[in-house]
Amino acid sequence: MMDWGRLRSRLSLGLAVSISLASFAVLPLHSLAERFQPTNVGRPGRRVGGGTRGGCAFGNPSRLTALLPESNLGLTTQPYPTFYWFIPQNTAQFVEFSLYRAEAAATTEQQQLVYRSTFAVSGAAGVASLKLPESAGLAPLELGQDYQWSVALVCNADARQQDLRVDGWVQRLEPTDDLAAQLATEPASSQVALYAANGFWFDALDQLIALRQTYPAATTVQTRWSEFLASVKLDEIAEQPILPEDLPPE
Repeated sequence: MMDWGRLRSRLSLGLAVSISLASFAVLPLHSLAERFQPTNVGRPGRRVGGGTRGGCAFGNPSRLTALLPESNLGLTTQPYPTFYWFIPQNTAQFVEFSLYRAEAAATTEQQQLVYRSTFAVSGAAGVASLKLPESAGLAPLELGQDYQWSVALVCNADARQQDLRVDGWVQRLEPTDDLAAQLATEPASSQVALYAANGFWFDALDQLIALRQTYPAATTVQTRWSEFLASVKLDEIAEQPILPEDLPPE
């Protein structure tokens, strides 16, 4: 005689395993080792801000930080990349983002301003971002051209010497034919490792942040994110949330 209780148990177990495997299959688990391989070229800059001179940033961690490799130079394949930084808890009046086209013989003060935006902040800590807009006739980044970008946490608009500031560099390059061919056949979750291994910081960062937003509860995604940041000594911000993109006021 058939043991219906045992059969029901086996069917339930089989269904549970099928659901578990289906869920596992859609998660981006391609790689558990997400290390960034930087180029051998660096630029002067300050990816971690100084002390809280204006007294408007606090918490742990408490310093404004540009998400960049230790070389202060990030490569991108994108004509309009997204820039990321960690903003600590703060009582700042606003944030100012600036992008300059670097001229070989020019001083920092003489560089050509490409884009500047100021916007309000919520005061919450997390990874903030700004995508370079295609609107208003802004030209795409030129291939092979250095650009310097900066973020200032403005504590007092009447005393800008109190700003908490970070800055770094971005350069747009075309991927090699071999890399382009690999990217064309790999899913987004696998592209992170390709970009990271070839020094394309901004592209790898974009993909990882997109994965974190798509799978916020996936421990493997958090592990990949943590290992990526740890490979460039930014592990202290690995547990910080991703904030909504800060948009300029209308």
